[in-house]
Amino acid sequence: MNSFIRSMVKDAQEDGITDIDFTRKITLVGTAGKDASEKFLNLADFNKLIALAKSRANIKAITEYMIVTQAYTGMRFEEVLGLSWDRIDFDNLTIK
Repeated sequence: MNSFIRSMVKDAQEDGITDIDFTRKITLVGTAGKDASEKFLNLADFNKLIALAKSRANIKAITEYMIVTQAYTGMRFEEVLGLSWDRIDFDNLTIK
C-alpha cells in the first residue's frame, strides 16, 4: 500500500497537481509477521483437516467441499468460490 501511494504522489508531482510529497517523512509501523510455523498446517494437521471436512461434507452446505478442493488443488478461496461445473472435466480429472 505504501509503495502504491508513494507512486501516486510522484505521478501527481510530475503532472503538476501537487508540489508536496506528504509521504516523504512517513515512518512505517506495524507488528512483526507471524512465524511460518503459525501460518501453515503441518502434514498431520493437514490430514486431520481433510478427514474432518470429508466426514462432514454435505451437499446442502458446500464449505467442506470447498476446503477439500482447496487442499487438493491449491486453489485460493475466491477461485474455489467462483468455480462452476462447466470448468470441471471429470473425464480428464482437470479443472480449468
